[in-house]
Amino acid sequence: MAVTEVVFLESTAETITDEFRSVLNEAQTIQDAWVEASFPGQITAATKWQEIERPNHLLITQNWPETSQQRVWGASEEGRSGHVKIMSHIALEGQRPKAEKFHVEGEIFASSQEPNRIQLSDSPVISVGRHTVSSDNKEAFMAKFNEVKWVVQDYAKPYVVKGGWRIEKDAEANEEWLLFIGWPTVQAHKDFAQSPNFSKYREISELVIGFDVWHYQKIQ
Repeated sequence: MAVTEVVFLESTAETITDEFRSVLNEAQTIQDAWVEASFPGQITAATKWQEIERPNHLLITQNWPETSQQRVWGASEEGRSGHVKIMSHIALEGQRPKAEKFHVEGEIFASSQEPNRIQLSDSPVISVGRHTVSSDNKEAFMAKFNEVKWVVQDYAKPYVVKGGWRIEKDAEANEEWLLFIGWPTVQAHKDFAQSPNFSKYREISELVIGFDVWHYQKIQ
């Protein structure tokens, strides 16, 4: 099953420094070369994002045909070396790095086949909404989301809306649905709450037991 690797990190500095940016770009170049050599023709669609609300937080994503392939990369000499260099810039909580990594079902950052759409990776801003749902309500939530998703899809046009379930669960009794949306600005997302059909979209909140959302801009 195709997946998206999602990594949330908090840097030691107050923002993403030029040195850290250089480390990230170098690690990506090395990984791209490794993927091409190991799995010719594969496109990982890797992206790096800086959080707008908290500039020392970042998000790294990339697509993999399956989780096992990503683990092969992680165990490689190149993967381990890049990991050490990146982690040297990550804040600690006690002895543990402030980092969260898991996989989401589907290729979130793959190019959308919908015509005249601005891809997530080309968006000036993306929002990442994290919805915690009771495992008992997973199917009901998905049914409700599919019923009302047209509201946010129409409002966000021409930007892409994509979502997927977290694979490695944080708690056995709960599931997590992540929703990625492209926006021209953060304010455009905030204005969504005032749109005529927002009350219809908000019906999904009845099946959500936890929610947060952050905004990101791409790291070049």
